[in-house]
Amino acid sequence: MTAETQRINLRGYLERIGYNRMPAVDLPTLKGLLSHHVRTIPFENVTSFLGGQ
Repeated sequence: MTAETQRINLRGYLERIGYNRMPAVDLPTLKGLLSHHVRTIPFENVTSFLGGQ
């Protein structure tokens, strides 16, 4: 990763993965986010978050 940090549109990401709850800093939230993410975004498409196609 470069020294430049990229911003993530959190609201857009949560909508994209279908996570409809207010995120909290706890284990149930982490499990929920992970579950929604892996069902929605295949590993090969991680570059879409980095500006790739």
